[in-house]
This record gives sequence, C-alpha cells and structure tokens, in this order.
Amino acid sequence: MTSEGKRKAISELEIGEEILTSNEDGSLTFSPVILFLDKDPDQHHQYFVIETESGEKLTLTPSHLIYAHVVEDGDEEVLEDAFQSVYASYVREGDFVLVTRQGQLKPSKIISIETKIMQGVYAPLTVSGNLVVDGTLASCYAVISSQGLAHTAFAPLRWTYNLGRIFSSQALKQEPRSVGVHWYADFLYSLAKNILPKSMLR
Repeated sequence: MTSEGKRKAISELEIGEEILTSNEDGSLTFSPVILFLDKDPDQHHQYFVIETESGEKLTLTPSHLIYAHVVEDGDEEVLEDAFQSVYASYVREGDFVLVTRQGQLKPSKIISIETKIMQGVYAPLTVSGNLVVDGTLASCYAVISSQGLAHTAFAPLRWTYNLGRIFSSQALKQEPRSVGVHWYADFLYSLAKNILPKSMLR
C-alpha cells in the first residue's frame, strides 16, 4: 500500500515511493523505498505462502524474516510485544503473525503454509526496515536471523539515501545494475559468514 492509497505489486515499486510500514513502537506509518536488496524477475525460487485465520496470504522465501509469535506449550495469550523476527521457515500452523486491522497491527493465527516454486525475486529496502505485504508485516531482511543486527548493518544505506534526498534528486534513482543482489548486501553477507556464528545465517 502506497502513501497515495494505491495497492502495487512489489515488482512495480519505485525508489523513493512511500509504502506502508511499521515504526519501532508498532504503529503503522509510510516509509520510502531506498533500493532493492535483490531484484531478478527471471529467477525461480522456493516460496512459502502463509495464510492467516483472518484471510491474509503472505508469500516470501524461507530465509526471509517475518514477525511472529511462535506458540510454545502452555501459551495462553498472545501479546503484541511478544512478536520477534524469525525465519519464515521457522513458523508453523498455529503460530501468530501481525496483520493490519483498522489502522493497527493485530495478531492473527497461521492456518496453513504452502510451499511453491515461483518466478521473480524482489526485496525492497525501506527506511523502516520492514513493510506490510498483503496485509501482513514482514521484515525487509533475510539470511541473517537478527532484525536489529541487519537494520544496524544497513544504516549506511539509509544515511546515504537521506543525504542524497537533501542534496540531489539523483538519490531517488535506481542504480544502473538493477538486476541481482545489491553490492552492499552481497558484501555484508560475505562479511557475516566470516564473523557471525553459523546459527545466525541461512
């Protein structure tokens, strides 16, 4: 959902366009798309289609982060502040994700998870570090298991974007090499493989 009230496919988003995201306090806001961490319309990839009790369907890769409450034995209630970022492959039927309801994020139970091979890979990065896709809140990040660590690591891109917005409209244009993994994301992943525990990587 854009700030102009239009629904757009992720593949159609433009750099600088503001889309629905979430603040750190859980309130909904609009945040600009800085760039695409990955973009390849021809690539085929395995996806999970996560369907919720309230009717949302979110499609994302297994290594993508999603905000979820993983239900453990003895759980009696689901609180908004109990949600953490986890790999999509980690959630199961009966767990909860955050969906938009009347301008707020609310828990909704996962009722089914389907695996599909689909064409096209798109990973937009917003200033907020997350985005609402088909009514469900998801992270912009993948591969590294910590939302906080990933968001901190990508801070230089946010600074560059904000400075560029102040001094030049060129910052709102996509880089010439617009297909494939962004060079900064590729660099960070290579660095992470050397310094982070394997348990934090996918």
